[in-house]
Amino acid sequence: MNERDYPAQLSLRIAAAANESTSALLLSHFAADISQQVRLCVSSNPATPNHVLKQLSTDDEPGAGYRAPEIKLPTDILVALRAHSNGYIRKQAELTLCGLKLENCLTENLHRNVTGTACRLGELLISAQLVNAQEIKSALFFCCLFGIPLGRCLLQSGHISPDCLIAALVTQSNIRRGNIHAEAGALYLAETCK
Repeated sequence: MNERDYPAQLSLRIAAAANESTSALLLSHFAADISQQVRLCVSSNPATPNHVLKQLSTDDEPGAGYRAPEIKLPTDILVALRAHSNGYIRKQAELTLCGLKLENCLTENLHRNVTGTACRLGELLISAQLVNAQEIKSALFFCCLFGIPLGRCLLQSGHISPDCLIAALVTQSNIRRGNIHAEAGALYLAETCK
């Protein structure tokens, strides 16, 4: 079944996969769904059994990046969780540590993002041809689902590297401050992140 041909069925599968009352058998079925969005909802459902989470942790589809809403844990606990027997927990610990490393790098570089809509990160990355529109659309779905920033979502899904994300955020801030034009920023970013 092609998910684009059946948008109503897709939305029903997403709703059922995210529902805590859905049976373990049905969640197991949804874990193998063709839609990445359905599989993501299964991974974030607190009622999903461990064996299903383990099944999802082996999903290597680009951009799958299964992750639960972020929980604040001390770094030493996250490091210990990287050795956990559950593959899903190992993967979550690794993704969270990667995000923390990025945040520390931004803090060390004294980067302060300037807010606004004059230059959106996704549009900048598309202009620089570092990601495509479908990757941004998918990442934005995850951002809304988990309440995490677009850059972190793109990083965790493997669409961009930490160094490229930092360069993009700095470029975005410079564009918003009026230090450079958007076109020049996109060209700079394309060259920097080759």
